This record gives sequence, C-alpha cells and structure tokens, in this order.
Amino acid sequence: MEGRRPVINWGEGWNYIQERITKLIRVITEGLPENHIDAEECMAAYTMIYNMCVQKPPYEYSPNLYEKYRETFEEYLTSMVLPVLRERPDEFLLHEFVKRWENHKVIVRWLSHLFIYLDRYYIERRSLPGLKEVALGCFRDLVYLQVHARVTAAVIGFIHREREGAQIDRALLKNVMDTLVEIKVEGVKTAYEVNFEAHMLRETGVYYSHKASSWIMEDSYSDYMLKAEECVRRERERVSHYLHPSSENKVVEIVKHCLLVVYATQLIEKKLFSESVSSASLAADYVEELSRKFIAIKLEFAANFEQLFNYRILKEWGFLLLNLFWGMHAFVLKH
Repeated sequence: MEGRRPVINWGEGWNYIQERITKLIRVITEGLPENHIDAEECMAAYTMIYNMCVQKPPYEYSPNLYEKYRETFEEYLTSMVLPVLRERPDEFLLHEFVKRWENHKVIVRWLSHLFIYLDRYYIERRSLPGLKEVALGCFRDLVYLQVHARVTAAVIGFIHREREGAQIDRALLKNVMDTLVEIKVEGVKTAYEVNFEAHMLRETGVYYSHKASSWIMEDSYSDYMLKAEECVRRERERVSHYLHPSSENKVVEIVKHCLLVVYATQLIEKKLFSESVSSASLAADYVEELSRKFIAIKLEFAANFEQLFNYRILKEWGFLLLNLFWGMHAFVLKH
C-alpha cells in the first residue's frame, strides 16, 4: 500500500495544511457563520495530516505536526488577539476578551478535529498534553496572563459603579465571569478562583468598610440596620446576576463583617440609647400630660375651693396625680 502512495515531503505537506488552516481561522475571526467554512478543504487537510503521520521514517512527521499545531496557536494569538486586547480600554476590553475567547474555542474545536490522529496515537503513546490542553494553555499563557489584571480591574470598576447606583451591562459581566470560570490557570483551579475572586472580595471589604465608617456616625440604629439589610440583599442579587454562585456566602460574610461585626459595640450603644430615648420621651409625654391635669386641678381648686375640697375628688385625682407626677419625674432624671 505504501508503494502506491507517493511520499509527502514536509514543506509540501505543511504548506498545504497551513493554507487551509489560515482560511478557517479567517472565517471564524471575521464572525462569519461556521457553515462558511469549507468542509471539503478541512477534510483534505485532515487527510494530509493523517498521511504525513503514517509514512515510514524518515517521512513520519507526527512530532513535527504536533509542534506546528502549537506554533499555529502561538502565532495566531500573539499576532491577531493580544495586540487588539492591549489597545482596548475597560468596557471595550471586556467585550473583546469574551469575543476572542469564544473564537478561540471554535478554532480549537476545528483544529483538534483536523489533527485528531495525533491525539489518538502519537500523543497517547508518549503521554504528551492533548491537543485541546495545548491550545487552551496557549490562550492562558499568551493572552490571559497578559491582560488578566486589566480585566479584573475593569470588572471591579463596574461593580463599584453599580454599588453607587449606576446602570451597568450585567450581561457583559456574566459573560466575562463565565470565561474566567472556563480558563484553568492552576491545574483544575479556574481564573475566577485564582485571579479574580480574591481581588473582588478584597475590594468589597474596602468599599463597605468605607461606607460603614460614615454611616455609623450619621445614622440612627434603625436606619443603619436597614441599610445593612439592603446591602446584603443587593449583594445576593449581584451574585445571582453575574458573579459565580460560589462567591455568594463569601461576599455576604464580608458585608456582614464590615457593617455589623466591626461596629458591634457602637451598634449596641446606639440601640440602647434609642430605646432609652424612646422610654424617656414616652415618660416625658406622660409627665407633660399629668402636669397639665395637675395645673388644671389647681386652677379649678382656686376658682371653686369648696367643690374641689370634696374628699372624693382629692382622693381620686389630687394625690394620684401628685404621686404619678413625681414618680415619672424621677424616672426621667434617672434615665
């Protein structure tokens, strides 16, 4: 069978494959539907790769093709993806970051099909990283690690603006979070866990510490607690819209710590003071009412001595009012 098939030289075979890979990448990066990809040319590229892998040495090119597979992604990412991301600011960076990751996944899917013979035989026998692992690792090392600090800062900036009452593109942030969850940076750990979440939690603490230091000076106990309750509610809502569910308890605990635990002593004092003021205010109201009644009786007594001197009236009103008046007066002074 080998005698009936002409030997394919490396230069001839790789140029043929590279030409078709370039067309495939162009269709994907231009945002065209995948049905614009020429399936016949892809099949031809697959066949060429297969034939170059099964030739006898020194024309068996599996190691060369495996290396070229990696180099294809490295060249594409460093020449077409990274420069665009480096020049985009904030919101445009996030849009482009999500778009380029989605494109990358599509390219990986197509190229891993073209080179699948390597995965089944050459890679497995030599215990090498698989095709998808290689391609995703290229994006992580050459793109993500170069821009992750700016991506994180942009997302945290949007979260801060939303906390301050601004309207933001929650769908965009959800897409960014999904991307960070898909990118693996330390074994099975995601970019969300390793690079984003810690920064987000730290900034959450800074934000609510600042708010708490102001609110504790300005607000009553009840107003402060209403604000704290509303903050917890909004943070839970924020997680449900775009943060990863695993962050919910962590965020809520930070909010509670900053708003309640740190200022527990002051809040207790505020509560006791508010209850004391409330009781004193109530007592003062009683005293004022009793005083008015007592004065009215004195005036009535002066106007009609004989009528007010009736023992029943004095017993039921005079002594009762006097005792209540001085009792409430003593309570107010004490509290």
